[in-house]
Amino acid sequence: MFHRVSLILLAGAFVPALNGSALAEDDSFFLMTGESLACVTSHRADYDIEDGNVAFIAVSECAGASGGGQVSILDQVLNSAPDVSVDETQGPDPVVALSKEDFECLTTLEIPENSDLYAFYPEGCRLEQR
Repeated sequence: MFHRVSLILLAGAFVPALNGSALAEDDSFFLMTGESLACVTSHRADYDIEDGNVAFIAVSECAGASGGGQVSILDQVLNSAPDVSVDETQGPDPVVALSKEDFECLTTLEIPENSDLYAFYPEGCRLEQR
């Protein structure tokens, strides 16, 4: 009986730690210029996004391409070698993956159309200048 109670108490001690880590906010973000964010947002109707899927967008091709720069991820993988170099400078992401929900979020944010870098956090729907 004593061992069973000890095991229950021991197991109960880990539950708050598990719940705390499960509730941690996702800190992943896309780094883009204000101009790129505005361009991608303005082309949201051009992207073919079904519920639950994402559009892969070549940010540099947004303004000049039909379809707002949407690319096939398969083409990106098959037609290029992996870049294994480490860049110490922070620069804009060349390709972003945005869902329908991400675009709904972006339309609610005030996006400055400038060349400053911004981090777009899809989880939490926020934009922070870098």
